[in-house]
Amino acid sequence: ANSHLLKAIGGWFRPLTGSAPYNKAAVEACKADVHAHAALLEAALLKSTFLVGHRITLADIIVAAFLSREFEYVS
Repeated sequence: ANSHLLKAIGGWFRPLTGSAPYNKAAVEACKADVHAHAALLEAALLKSTFLVGHRITLADIIVAAFLSREFEYVS
Protein backbone atom coordinates (compact mmCIF):
# COMPACT_ATOMS: atom_id res chain seq x y z
CA ALA A 1 0.00 0.00 0.00
CA ASN A 2 2.74 2.43 0.90
CA SER A 3 4.68 2.07 -2.35
CA HIS A 4 1.89 1.48 -4.88
CA LEU A 5 -1.44 2.67 -3.51
CA LEU A 6 -0.16 5.90 -1.98
CA LYS A 7 1.67 6.84 -5.19
CA ALA A 8 -1.47 6.25 -7.28
CA ILE A 9 -3.69 8.16 -4.85
CA GLY A 10 -1.29 11.10 -4.84
CA GLY A 11 -1.08 11.09 -8.62
CA TRP A 12 -4.86 11.19 -8.84
CA PHE A 13 -5.74 13.73 -6.15
CA ARG A 14 -2.78 16.10 -5.85
CA PRO A 15 -3.43 17.68 -9.28
CA LEU A 16 -7.13 17.99 -8.46
CA THR A 17 -6.40 19.93 -5.27
CA GLY A 18 -3.80 22.20 -6.90
CA SER A 19 -0.85 20.57 -5.13
CA ALA A 20 0.69 19.39 -8.41
CA PRO A 21 0.45 20.34 -12.10
CA TYR A 22 -2.59 18.87 -13.85
CA ASN A 23 -2.03 16.38 -16.67
CA LYS A 24 -5.24 14.66 -17.73
CA ALA A 25 -3.57 11.48 -19.02
CA ALA A 26 -1.51 11.06 -15.86
CA VAL A 27 -4.50 11.73 -13.59
CA GLU A 28 -6.63 9.19 -15.46
CA ALA A 29 -3.84 6.58 -15.31
CA CYS A 30 -3.47 7.06 -11.55
CA LYS A 31 -7.24 6.91 -11.12
CA ALA A 32 -7.28 3.56 -12.94
CA ASP A 33 -4.43 2.33 -10.71
CA VAL A 34 -6.35 3.31 -7.56
CA HIS A 35 -9.41 1.43 -8.82
CA ALA A 36 -7.28 -1.64 -9.58
CA HIS A 37 -5.72 -1.57 -6.09
CA ALA A 38 -9.17 -1.07 -4.55
CA ALA A 39 -10.43 -4.14 -6.42
CA LEU A 40 -7.53 -6.18 -5.01
CA LEU A 41 -8.28 -4.94 -1.50
CA GLU A 42 -11.97 -5.69 -1.95
CA ALA A 43 -11.20 -9.23 -3.10
CA ALA A 44 -8.89 -9.80 -0.12
CA LEU A 45 -11.43 -8.41 2.34
CA LEU A 46 -14.25 -10.59 0.98
CA LYS A 47 -12.48 -13.59 2.50
CA SER A 48 -11.39 -12.06 5.81
CA THR A 49 -12.14 -9.15 8.09
CA PHE A 50 -8.57 -7.86 8.26
CA LEU A 51 -5.73 -7.63 5.75
CA VAL A 52 -3.33 -9.70 7.86
CA GLY A 53 -4.36 -12.26 10.47
CA HIS A 54 -7.45 -12.31 12.65
CA ARG A 55 -7.24 -8.87 14.26
CA ILE A 56 -6.45 -5.29 13.29
CA THR A 57 -2.84 -4.61 12.36
CA LEU A 58 -0.79 -1.64 11.25
CA ALA A 59 -1.51 -2.65 7.64
CA ASP A 60 -5.25 -2.14 8.16
CA ILE A 61 -4.71 1.23 9.81
CA ILE A 62 -2.36 2.50 7.11
CA VAL A 63 -4.61 1.45 4.22
CA ALA A 64 -7.66 2.97 5.93
CA ALA A 65 -5.77 6.22 6.55
CA PHE A 66 -4.63 6.46 2.93
CA LEU A 67 -8.10 5.85 1.55
CA SER A 68 -10.13 7.92 4.01
CA ARG A 69 -7.99 11.05 3.69
CA GLU A 70 -7.90 11.09 -0.09
CA PHE A 71 -11.54 10.22 -0.65
CA GLU A 72 -12.57 13.36 1.21
CA TYR A 73 -12.17 15.02 -2.18
CA VAL A 74 -14.58 12.71 -4.04
CA SER A 75 -18.15 13.93 -4.30
